[in-house]
Amino acid sequence: MARERVPRSRTALVARLGEHILLLEKYHHEAHVNRDASFLGEIAGKLRLLVYSSRQNRPLLLDLMKEHQIDIPFEIDRPGGKITKRLPEYLEGLAAAIRVPSGELAQLSNLDLIALWSQQSGAAHEDWCLDERLATIFSQGLFFNGQPIHGVALCGVCRTVLHVGREFLAAINPSDA
Repeated sequence: MARERVPRSRTALVARLGEHILLLEKYHHEAHVNRDASFLGEIAGKLRLLVYSSRQNRPLLLDLMKEHQIDIPFEIDRPGGKITKRLPEYLEGLAAAIRVPSGELAQLSNLDLIALWSQQSGAAHEDWCLDERLATIFSQGLFFNGQPIHGVALCGVCRTVLHVGREFLAAINPSDA
């Protein structure tokens, strides 16, 4: 028997967003600063909750930004100079290009990386088989500054989402900033 669903207030959802941002900050600190890779799946799960849209998932941060009509542009320093991006555009950007065992060059966007990781080896799910792109990334054995290269990529996305999330919360709750 289907149960009736009760809508939540926008105030309650914004409060939950703040809690998720705080947890994501803690997970990021553990993974990036303390180099504890066991937190990377937790980061992927939180990022999915905040920015990944699917049939079953409404991205809390992106949907609240849209509902409040608040856009948070940010700058990225590139070799050719700084460019301004918005979070949805950034999330569609390239996270990794890898050669999979079949020889094909596979490209993953930041959203692809979040989705694959969170849905196959993340906070809420552990698959018995992995997508070959994710398996290849996990098995590369490449490290940068003591962290697996795929963790560096995920932490980069995490920092960007944290920045936008904090800015959004400050924009709707200026007294808390």
